[in-house]
Amino acid sequence: MGVAIGVAILVIHPKAEVEFFLSSGDRLGAVFGGLLYGAIGIAQAVAFATIRYHRIRFPDTFSYPGALLNTTATAFIDEVTFRGAIFGLLLTIGLEATLANIIQTLLYALTTRLGAPGRDRYLLVLALGMGFIGGWLTSATGGIAAAFLGHAITRFAVFLT
Repeated sequence: MGVAIGVAILVIHPKAEVEFFLSSGDRLGAVFGGLLYGAIGIAQAVAFATIRYHRIRFPDTFSYPGALLNTTATAFIDEVTFRGAIFGLLLTIGLEATLANIIQTLLYALTTRLGAPGRDRYLLVLALGMGFIGGWLTSATGGIAAAFLGHAITRFAVFLT
């Protein structure tokens, strides 16, 4: 359903690629920015797992394909929605980029319900960081590709560790 809504935005809105960042933007910047974001995501996942469990605990290998599909699809839908449509809409109505980024980051964290009682605070901080970095990369590159790449790598690293 999320993918269908993303496609609908592209079809219906005349300038969705520009106003809602639904393109790769600067491709070289997207690749390097996304890989750097992903490297930071891997480092924090390894550090957290090492601190919490005192070792890296890899899941059973049969779960990898499903987890890879899930993390990639979730990252895509999150980026289209929050760093694309919402961030783009906030900029279109005239908000300054940093304020728009903070708002979309807070909306992202609220939507994921990671601040709810009983949820791990690490995941809330991770979601806030991912939202803010993703928004900054989207603004810097002019597209959601860097944010999508880094988000997907980070989510999969968290799954693995």
